[in-house]
Amino acid sequence: MNRPDLPPQRQILADYAGRGLAVFPLHWIAAAGKCSCGDADCRNAGKHPLTAHGVKDATTDIATLSAWWAQWPEANIGMALDGYVVVDVDPRNGGDVGLEAIEAQRGPLPDTWLALTGGGGTHRIYRAREGATYPGKLTKGIDLKRGAGAYIVVEPSRHASGLTYAWEASSSPLDGAALADAPAWFESTQTDGVAPSIQGATGYIAPEKAIELRSAMASIDPDDRENWLTLGMALHSTSAPNAFGLWTEWSQLSPKYN
Repeated sequence: MNRPDLPPQRQILADYAGRGLAVFPLHWIAAAGKCSCGDADCRNAGKHPLTAHGVKDATTDIATLSAWWAQWPEANIGMALDGYVVVDVDPRNGGDVGLEAIEAQRGPLPDTWLALTGGGGTHRIYRAREGATYPGKLTKGIDLKRGAGAYIVVEPSRHASGLTYAWEASSSPLDGAALADAPAWFESTQTDGVAPSIQGATGYIAPEKAIELRSAMASIDPDDRENWLTLGMALHSTSAPNAFGLWTEWSQLSPKYN
């Protein structure tokens, strides 16, 4: 699918279009981590649309995409979710704890397209069942984004944190990874009942404590190998199932992270 005559940004747009993934341009992160919209108090930096009709303008037409990115060469990329449902896990709000507790009850989520967000979370993309109604949230820190009018930010967009959005290497639609159907239980209103079991899950670092840890860890330099190892060993010693996720999230703050 790669065309050597295309620059990198145009190449990935061609890849999205070639896979039938409708995309559109978003504002980008400009100098000093600010949104290109120019609003100093922008609460959706690098995530809101540049076109008049936003996600409704999403397309696979390469001529349209080329024209947009000729006008806004630094634009982030939004992917329309018509026909998809996305499990949006935000560890900063306890989503990593919630996911592990949900999987302990329901079994592992099916392997599917998996993206790493610039904010340290993940997007798991599934094929939505036609006519299905999905709740907006599975539990604390885990939202379900779905259907027409919804979108996610995708690779190689840049987050306000300085990190970039990226497809997980073995789970990228651009490399032909398989898309799984959304589990039927997503449609059940009983998913709201998962939350109490998370709070009482044995051995987990509770969401409130995880937020405190993230705040403390943010002041520790992840580039220093001794810091990196020492913190990793300290988290490992807790035996908490979500400790590794906290360490990995913090490790991503380093440009050395692979």
